[in-house]
Amino acid sequence: MTNYKLEALYGPAAHYSEHMCGDVIIYLQEDLLQQGTILFVAARESLLDKDALSPQYVVLPVYNDRFTESVFPANIVNDPDV
Repeated sequence: MTNYKLEALYGPAAHYSEHMCGDVIIYLQEDLLQQGTILFVAARESLLDKDALSPQYVVLPVYNDRFTESVFPANIVNDPDV
């Protein structure tokens, strides 16, 4: 999927994020550790005051290559042994 289509679906691309497109990450989804590849990093804004919030990662999970998941930075696990 092109960046143009991803921006149409998820909003503008983030200018800065800790992880980039193509990175493989481990994250928590419904209290389970998952692994996936970041397809797009969307910028997030508050609807009320337009203050920038953390980015949203659009991830293609390993267990399901047909549907993407939204992952927030707080859900990314840097050390899966913890």
